[in-house]
Amino acid sequence: MSANSRNCLMVEDATIIAKALTRIAAWLDLSNQDLRAIIGVVDGNTVIASLASNEAASTNALLLIQLHVLLTGIVGGDAGAAGSWLKSYNVALEARPLELMQQRTGLKRVADYLESRGSVSL
Repeated sequence: MSANSRNCLMVEDATIIAKALTRIAAWLDLSNQDLRAIIGVVDGNTVIASLASNEAASTNALLLIQLHVLLTGIVGGDAGAAGSWLKSYNVALEARPLELMQQRTGLKRVADYLESRGSVSL
């Protein structure tokens, strides 16, 4: 077993997380392309295959779930407000959160920002 595969998800777990990601993407009005870019799905792979074989993809998937929980709490469950926030320029982040989330360290940066905001409205 390679060092990379030790921290990857089992196929069953990857399937469950992929379903959660599909629901999150729908709630946030993310395209399949956006979701794949955020997670870091390698071209030609399915989300499940990437989660099961790629440590970075599985880490990003779990981080996206955390980000969803934080954002949901901040916007009071308003999917429209959450989607709008992701697609609007954010002065503190100096970028649109959705674009930033598709960069290598951007997803963590957006999640950290939301965590620092706590229950304060955006």
